[in-house]
Amino acid sequence: MIVVSGVAGALVGPLPWPIATLPGFVQLDAARPDWMPGLVEAALSDAGHRADELAWRSIGVYRAGDGAEACRLAQQWDWCGPALGVDAECAGGMVALLLAAHDLEAGHCDIAVVTAENLAAGEPQWDESCAPLAAQAREGAQRAGAAVLVLERSDGARRRRGQIAGGMHRRLGAPAGMVGLSLRGITELLRDGLARANLSPVDVGYVELHALGTAVGDAVELAAFRNVWEESPGDRPTVIGSHKARFGHLEATGGLVSLARILAWFERAILPPTAWVRPFSRLTMLPQALVLAENSSPAGIRAGGSLALSRSGVGAVVLLRPC
Repeated sequence: MIVVSGVAGALVGPLPWPIATLPGFVQLDAARPDWMPGLVEAALSDAGHRADELAWRSIGVYRAGDGAEACRLAQQWDWCGPALGVDAECAGGMVALLLAAHDLEAGHCDIAVVTAENLAAGEPQWDESCAPLAAQAREGAQRAGAAVLVLERSDGARRRRGQIAGGMHRRLGAPAGMVGLSLRGITELLRDGLARANLSPVDVGYVELHALGTAVGDAVELAAFRNVWEESPGDRPTVIGSHKARFGHLEATGGLVSLARILAWFERAILPPTAWVRPFSRLTMLPQALVLAENSSPAGIRAGGSLALSRSGVGAVVLLRPC
């Protein structure tokens, strides 16, 4: 069993809600090109380790983006596990995490450090045009941020924040028309991710949408969830939310922030807020088994999931269970 044992991150403010609601995250006034080593040390400390005491250990570094930076991080502490970059755009953080979990299961490393960052230039201008599902959504407001998750095999972990139940990443196939997203591809990705995690939709209490922030793109994503959740009983609905409604676009870092929000729900039994903006797009339709994260809370702590999509057509879904 693979678990998330440590979390750390930084988001550049001003932020519309308290950073304390994200475990292990801090708020900064500006992005720092050299922030990653400190965040790696903080995430390992959260997991009960010291980075400088892991020299010559099989510690893997999985970075969304540049593989050379993964190697520099490994070299800084003389780690000897895999060190690689994953270029999958907005899905990069979650693809890197799934590769890390696979290598841990296969014994290629003892601890996996998964990193992502977005050094967006300029001050984020969040407004209602960034809101997921909103009629006026037009995608915007990049925010600078970074995140680090530490993964370990459960039997060797000193802390267990959540279990990696399973997931899937792959190309989604050719999009239909001008939409840029494949409904069939996202639908099959969700179904296969659930199957690999040995979960059904009713087992999932909360899910984070990718929420591109465009009327058509959000509608295609919701349609895929409808395809998978439409036969799920409505008496135990799955609550949906999105970190983008509060933070805007964090690129590859966004998937790791979504997972941190799920871990916060596991620990505190309180759903992270989502700032929905009405009116919704006329294309927004929810089945009975999906409800918005507003005043709704799942019936007990169940599994949580997150979906990440990229402009190049790569998708990833990760499902977590409470430990």
